[in-house]
Amino acid sequence: MKCFIHMDTEAVSVCKHCGKAMCINCSSYSQHNGICPECKLDEYIEERNELYDALQKNKSSIIKSSVFAVLLAVIAVFLGVKVTVYCYALLVGTLAFAIRIAVLVVRRKPINERVEFLTDEIDKLTLALQKGSRSI
Repeated sequence: MKCFIHMDTEAVSVCKHCGKAMCINCSSYSQHNGICPECKLDEYIEERNELYDALQKNKSSIIKSSVFAVLLAVIAVFLGVKVTVYCYALLVGTLAFAIRIAVLVVRRKPINERVEFLTDEIDKLTLALQKGSRSI
């Protein structure tokens, strides 16, 4: 049986997902876990889409937290002259939202790094699978 990508190379395994035959090069691309490059490409695209959704939710949380922090700060400044106890409570709330914003921003970095990796791999696999030789 020949590899479905490298037509002149003998297959050493079969993809667990689609059943296509793979040579040692195709199999080694996915660390010999039994998934062909085309199925791996699909997995990468799905994971990247999930991470895009997570980044969008993160961005939405940052925006909401920023709005609440600014509103609390404005109210605290407005009330600060009259009622200091409430003013301090509002400032503590503002600080809590500021900390939440910082945490959300820090959480974005590893997600962005993973998205960059996946995008590079997707581009690499797409190009390799489109070539006539389909070398990975």
